[in-house]
Amino acid sequence: MVQIQKQDRKRVYTYLLKEGVIVLHKDFSSDAHKATGVPNLQVWMLLRSLKDRGYAELVFSWQYYYYFLNDNGKKYLAEFLGLTEEVVPLTWKYSFLYF
Repeated sequence: MVQIQKQDRKRVYTYLLKEGVIVLHKDFSSDAHKATGVPNLQVWMLLRSLKDRGYAELVFSWQYYYYFLNDNGKKYLAEFLGLTEEVVPLTWKYSFLYF
């Protein structure tokens, strides 16, 4: 059983809500996840839990896990972090390229 501190959980959830996706290498050694500073094993356990509850989608390719936040996950994370519903992940924003 892995115990995860509340500050680490908040750090991972904040990053996921901000970006909309987390990329995680399938290496569960004691190295920290580069974007969050939380150990890879703990990040993987948190994201696996979100996926199992239907808050995130998983794509696995070439030893990397890609966890994408869905609508229910955005609502859950905004509620967990005490933010408003108007917060939108970066991957959900439209960007228009003008040449």
